[in-house]
Amino acid sequence: MNSIRKQFGDKNLSYSHSNGYELLEDSQSGAVDQMAGVNKLLKPVFKQDVFSLVKKPEKMGFADQIKFIVKNKFEGELDPGKYMSALWKLAQLQGISLLSGVSVCEVSKDDGIVLAEDGAGEINLEFKAKKIAICTNAFTQKLWSESDIQPGRGLILLSKPLDFEIPWKGTFHMDKGYVYFRQIDGRLLLGGARNKDFEAEKSTDFTVNPKIKSHLKKLAAEVIFPGKSIPWDTEWTGIMAFGKIKTPLIQRVGTKTVAAVRLGGMGVAIGWQVGKELSVLLSKM
Repeated sequence: MNSIRKQFGDKNLSYSHSNGYELLEDSQSGAVDQMAGVNKLLKPVFKQDVFSLVKKPEKMGFADQIKFIVKNKFEGELDPGKYMSALWKLAQLQGISLLSGVSVCEVSKDDGIVLAEDGAGEINLEFKAKKIAICTNAFTQKLWSESDIQPGRGLILLSKPLDFEIPWKGTFHMDKGYVYFRQIDGRLLLGGARNKDFEAEKSTDFTVNPKIKSHLKKLAAEVIFPGKSIPWDTEWTGIMAFGKIKTPLIQRVGTKTVAAVRLGGMGVAIGWQVGKELSVLLSKM
């Protein structure tokens, strides 16, 4: 994250060092007992404790079932849309052409040939390259069928501007990290909960799972803002990539082709470093 901030500047990313928080219930109190050990483990890297307990969690206004709130003082938030815009501008300044509106349907990994199709499903474009990088994350098996990639769909809900003051700021997680929320311009952005229907969410279809949508709305009304009515504005899904192990998959997959995929839902946080490692791999071809 610091590398991204250094490259583009906090203002261009709308970066805010607002801390991260994990909401815990009584049944998860064991995590609190392990906090000292985790801090000790991380001390050589951060030089100080990373995690601490919020002394008066009730002031954040969550439901009574939230018994502990763990603070991560090294976490911040940025606007991913502005981040992508900054990346596109940087690519254009480097003379990189960005093509959209077509889908890559086949890669000849040893020959350096890429076939693409238009919106009607017609294969009508062929590209030839000295080197190819496959960076399609959850959709990688279409181009590299042997890859250890398992798609994981994530749902995001965004409320309308709320008519009450939000008593907290920062990025928040709950339910073992599967649920994520934060405020954006007086709205609630809430997402995740794929653990409530793992099998159905192993999908690359951009559709909304009503079971998960209902669960998230219930969390908003009963836990995040108990007793409040939350007017919802819009929703969307994004597809993440997972595998048997949690580390990214960065390797050579053909004579002229490499891949950098399986970012485990951490694309914004680790994508910059993954890209650097990919460039080193490409330079050695």
